[in-house]
Amino acid sequence: MAHCRPERQVTGSLVLVSHEHDERYKVQFRWSGGRCLLPLAQVDCITVSMFPLKACIEDQLQRLADALTVSLRNAVLSNFKAVDAFLEDSMEKLSRRPRTINDIGEAKRDWKEMESKKDEIRRLSTKCVGLKALLLQHAPGNQVDASEAISKMAGLDGEGGRWDEFDIAAEAFQEMVEEQKESLKGVLEEEVMQLNQTIDKFGARWRALKPQEMKDWSTAEVERVFTALGDWREQFQEHQSKAETLKENCVSFGMPAPRLESVDAIEEDLAATESSWALYKEYSSELKALADQDWISFRPNVFALQDLATKWIEVIKARLAEAQRADTVTEHIHQAGCHSATHSAFFITRWMRVGKLGLDRSVRLENLMVSHFLSAMDRLADPALLQFVKHLQSRAQGEVGTAVIAPLWSNKVTIREALQELVAWSQTAELKLVDHEENGRRTPLIRDWGDVFLELGDKQSLLASLKESQFFKAFEDQGIAYEVRVSAIMVKLGVLDYALHTLNQIQRKWVYLEPIFGMGALPAEQGRFRRVEEEFRDIMAKLEALPTNSANPGNA
Repeated sequence: MAHCRPERQVTGSLVLVSHEHDERYKVQFRWSGGRCLLPLAQVDCITVSMFPLKACIEDQLQRLADALTVSLRNAVLSNFKAVDAFLEDSMEKLSRRPRTINDIGEAKRDWKEMESKKDEIRRLSTKCVGLKALLLQHAPGNQVDASEAISKMAGLDGEGGRWDEFDIAAEAFQEMVEEQKESLKGVLEEEVMQLNQTIDKFGARWRALKPQEMKDWSTAEVERVFTALGDWREQFQEHQSKAETLKENCVSFGMPAPRLESVDAIEEDLAATESSWALYKEYSSELKALADQDWISFRPNVFALQDLATKWIEVIKARLAEAQRADTVTEHIHQAGCHSATHSAFFITRWMRVGKLGLDRSVRLENLMVSHFLSAMDRLADPALLQFVKHLQSRAQGEVGTAVIAPLWSNKVTIREALQELVAWSQTAELKLVDHEENGRRTPLIRDWGDVFLELGDKQSLLASLKESQFFKAFEDQGIAYEVRVSAIMVKLGVLDYALHTLNQIQRKWVYLEPIFGMGALPAEQGRFRRVEEEFRDIMAKLEALPTNSANPGNA
């Protein structure tokens, strides 16, 4: 048991000093080839030879020495690789002579980078030298080839070594850079003058060619404006980049920063123009999202156009500074909508037949898009065409109504019953209401506007079909009584249609404005708004008391 203690001592020493190469070698030599072992060991009457154990220990120690030497050699090569890369790269940079202002700036950046790494690399180099000395001490007694590490480390330190050459080159480089800086100051001043002239020319071109009054607001022309603004911004950013580089160079050369006053003025004007056109661009993007929808899918939700118009009217009120673009958006918003063409009986072939919208002959209902109507807004805004659209819609709806009820028109009784049905509907149809509460006040509002307008349109179509039917002449023998009665119903439905559309607009505006005025905004307009509000709430209260169509909002 006494002979096992040195083994425990070796193992413990290896663990404690495993991170130090020198200590590792000390562990190896503590055994000194196993001298502490006696050749023979006497155990009672048995004599044990210790030579096999001694040979085994010496073999293990030799392997340990070889492993330590390999580890040391790898550590030397690994650390030296970083030192060698730094010195090679630094000497290559220090040997270059800067010839331009950009070269001077790059050289100074390289110098700062070298200075920041130099101390760390020197410490690493010192460590390499120490490891090399240890390697030279122990490598001869092992079978490991350490010649590669020793040859690469040759000439690293000492007088005339690579570090000595680095220090001399660094000192000479600093002097060379200072000389070049003095000679290039004149070049820098000339570049400042040239940049000022270039920016002045750019500013003159910008003021002369920037987007201003537009004669053609077509989509293609507007897209060209957006593209041109992008090009102007890209060119100006190049000039700004050059200006920033010149400022940095002037500071680096110890010169005052150049005065480029026109840069700020152009930036302000360019930014203002971009902001102004951004209003129209945002509006165009939202409108395009609607225009790209096919008409068949969109027409049940045609009120989305009205919602878009309401939203942008409020946006424009908040951005009146961009007067031109705001006026243009407002003009688009207030153009005639497409609500007169929402009924499923409105066929595109009717437009094509008269060429009122100027659509291509290839356009049919199946490929009709919202954009076709939006592109023809100027034509739709014509009062004569608007009246034509309404008349055309009435005829289209009438044709469908005729097809539906024609089988019933076999005698006068059927027409009389249809008229009675219309009269009954006009007196009993009810508007669906919903309560709206704000600041403790309750106001009834009409809901399901789409259903209301759809049902009203169906009744108008039915009435038009009745009047235009050939069977209606059968009532001529009864005088003008039925003619007057039908005309009266048509007038009433027309008034109801106008009143409901007007009330729909008023209700939308009231729902939006009531919370704003309720918070005390726009005190100068409070009185006028309250008077209009009281009148509106009075109308809605009457509708709640008698919500049938006979309680016509127009009468209220």
